[in-house]
Amino acid sequence: MKAAGVSLAWIKLTEGTTHRNPGYQLKFDSARKEGFSCGAYHFGRPDTYAGDPRDWEKEANNFLLQLEKAELKSGDLVPVLDVEKGMKTDDNHNVQWCLNWLEFVGNETCTTPLVYSARWAWQLYIMKAEKDIQQELAKYPLWLASYNKGIEPKRKTKLWDAWAVWQYTGYGKIDGCKGRVDLNWIAGNQLENLIIK
Repeated sequence: MKAAGVSLAWIKLTEGTTHRNPGYQLKFDSARKEGFSCGAYHFGRPDTYAGDPRDWEKEANNFLLQLEKAELKSGDLVPVLDVEKGMKTDDNHNVQWCLNWLEFVGNETCTTPLVYSARWAWQLYIMKAEKDIQQELAKYPLWLASYNKGIEPKRKTKLWDAWAVWQYTGYGKIDGCKGRVDLNWIAGNQLENLIIK
């Protein structure tokens, strides 16, 4: 039975060039059975093979292969790149890596993917990159993690002017889900942009 007020779910699909989230297909199937619209996210690892200029493409292809098996369709949610890792010594590399992944996946899926991140990750891996490529990254909508009470996130970055999705806790509970889950708000004017047409 679907929890009251909850109708959307992003599920981790892949990480890096080879990792696939165990049991993701069952998670998609179970969520859809309960009437959820689903989306998928990839945990990016720009730090893993920094010497390989095509590493981003290998990670994107890992994601896209599993995305095809998950059978996302019209009414589901756009793909997401989770940006919580990177080279601590090369913010330009991190941002360009993300831009390559986002453009490639966006073109392949005919969507505008989301960027999931938090202020601490922006400070560690993005903040010192050249401003022009940071601005290119900021053209993608932001899913911001900021665990706080209130009506809006308190831990914002200086790069994005607004957020599309706000993850406000990692300690939520939803009927039918074992253990803790992340809970989010979607900005009212953003929902239409996050749905696959």
